[in-house]
Amino acid sequence: MREPARKSETVFALTGIGTYLAGTSAAGILDRAAGMPRLFSALFHSGMAVLLLLWIRRNGMTERYGLIPPRCRPSRVLFYLPLILTAACQAAFGRVPRISPGEAACFTVSMVSVGFLEETLFRGFLFRALETRYEKQGILLSAAAFSLCHLVNLMNGQSPADTALQMVFAFFAGLALALLFERGKSLIPCIAFHGMLNVLSLFSPEGAQTRAPEGPGSAALIRFGISVLLMAGYAAWLWKHLKEK
Repeated sequence: MREPARKSETVFALTGIGTYLAGTSAAGILDRAAGMPRLFSALFHSGMAVLLLLWIRRNGMTERYGLIPPRCRPSRVLFYLPLILTAACQAAFGRVPRISPGEAACFTVSMVSVGFLEETLFRGFLFRALETRYEKQGILLSAAAFSLCHLVNLMNGQSPADTALQMVFAFFAGLALALLFERGKSLIPCIAFHGMLNVLSLFSPEGAQTRAPEGPGSAALIRFGISVLLMAGYAAWLWKHLKEK
C-alpha cells in the first residue's frame, strides 16, 4: 500500500467519506436550486467515482479494496439470492415513474455511481482500516458507521421516521456486505447489488424500503420487513461461515 493511505488508512477513509457526504449534500442543493433533478448529483457522483477508481488503480490497490473478480462464481446464483431478492423488493408493488428520459438517465448515473462510491468508501477503505486494528469487530464498526452516516439525510429534508428506517436497513445491509467482501475478497458483487438496489428504488412510490410506512399493511412496511429480514439472515449465515473458517 502506498501514498497517504498507508500512514493513516482510517483518517484517509473518513476524509473520503466526509468529502462524499458534503459533495452529495451540495449537489442536492444545486439540483433543487436549478430545478434540474439529479443533474448535479449525477455529475458529482460519477466524477468522484472515476477519480477514486483511477487513484486506486494508479496506486496498485485494486486487490486490497476488492476491485477484482469474486472467489464465489456468479454461476452460483443461490449464494447471491438474498441480494437479488432484496433488490427486487424495491420494485415490488411499485409503478413506472413519470419522469423525463433526461431525469431518468441522471438518476441512473447518480445511483450506480453511489453504489460504487459507498461500497468502496465504507466496505473498501473504512472496513479494511478497521479490520487491520479490530479484526472481526471491524465488520460491526463499519456497518454502524454506514448506518450513522445516513443521519446526514435529516439535513436534506428527510423526516426522522424515514431516516430511522433507513439507518436500520443500512446497518444490516452494511453488515451483510462487509461479510460478503470478507468472504469473497471482492467488492464487485456488493457494488452490483448496491447499484441495482438504488436504481430499482425509482419504481417504488413510497421511496423503497426506507420510507416510514403508513400502516401495518402498507406496501412500504412489507418491503421494509422483507428487506431487513433478508439482509439480517444473510449476514447471520455469512458470519457463521466465517467463524467456521
